[in-house]
Amino acid sequence: NQLLRVELAQGETLQDVHLISFPPYAPDHNPVEHVWNDAKNAISNVQRDDFESTVAAFEAHIRSRLFDYKI
Repeated sequence: NQLLRVELAQGETLQDVHLISFPPYAPDHNPVEHVWNDAKNAISNVQRDDFESTVAAFEAHIRSRLFDYKI
């Protein structure tokens, strides 16, 4: 946690990243849960030959969309 805060400091690699605290056990408030759900629904009804193909389909879906969630 301390190392991350050092990297988030002004002038460091991750200076444009901001930590946001979400309430515990409240997935509806966490935007990443909406991304997971959207991608899962988009790729779940297709049987693929292997795990790598499933990962590739998941990554292709999330890269092809702009998720406009407000916090």
